Amino acid sequence: MKRRLVSVLVVIPFMCLMNVHAEGKKVLAVRSSNFPLYGQALGGFRMCMRGRGVSYEMEEITMPDSDAQAAAFINNLRSRKPDLILALGSSAARLVKERVRDVPMVFCMVVDPPSSNLMTGGVTLDIRPAVQIDFIRKNFPQFKRIGIIYNPQRNRDVIRELKEMRQNGEVNLVFAEATSIDQMDKALQDISAKSDCLLMLSDPTIYTAQTASQLILQTLQRGVPLIAISSTFVKAGALAGIYADLEDNGCQASELAGRILEGEHADTLPISWSRKVKTAVNLVVAERLKVPVSRSTIEDAEEVVK
Repeated sequence: MKRRLVSVLVVIPFMCLMNVHAEGKKVLAVRSSNFPLYGQALGGFRMCMRGRGVSYEMEEITMPDSDAQAAAFINNLRSRKPDLILALGSSAARLVKERVRDVPMVFCMVVDPPSSNLMTGGVTLDIRPAVQIDFIRKNFPQFKRIGIIYNPQRNRDVIRELKEMRQNGEVNLVFAEATSIDQMDKALQDISAKSDCLLMLSDPTIYTAQTASQLILQTLQRGVPLIAISSTFVKAGALAGIYADLEDNGCQASELAGRILEGEHADTLPISWSRKVKTAVNLVVAERLKVPVSRSTIEDAEEVVK
């Protein structure tokens, strides 16, 4: 089976084509945890820095598990005297933002940056809503009513864009609110009869390891296909998934890093949506729910569950 990466807005900025002179600069990569997937983003960062002719040194450290160790960790970070910090994940980005104000930071692999008070200089794991909707339209055109359960305190940019699309008549979206995992059952019950599928959002307050298995079970029982935010959910029983290419997430961060090392201020740089995505599809679930899956959907998918 031929599998190829689904690319969205693969536009290489002019800055990416320029050589960056950063000799003698030190970049400190701060991981939020030992989560293996951070390595993919870090690999993309390194690859794209090399491709742009950047000469620099890099060190890596991982955040401690305990808040009690935070002060010692910050002292260790400062002792390394970095010129730039690359924060991988929300926890690392929040800590650096709050405790290290005199060293510029670029972040990546962060979900819903504004909820962590991150307003500039990084790359979110979130995918532009129009890209998610286009994925559903292209691959599952029979899903006319798309259900979305969301926490109104999170993902405000995403929700605003989705509601604008609905208001403009671009798509039929059905919303249900849930501010905690305790409210998920009712939200799912309210939305199931009104929707042809359920589109997940990246929101750790309502979509957690605790709720994932129950959510998947309930959507299967109710016959509501789930469009997920990772291949892990697809393997567990979601119909399909669309999610960020982690390597490219790191590559996008390298473009911002190069601009900072050239002298731009981190506070003037934007937060970017993930520009490349990967997809997955579960043919077992498709058969159970009697959802037709086209050959192109299978060929385009990074992962196919049979």
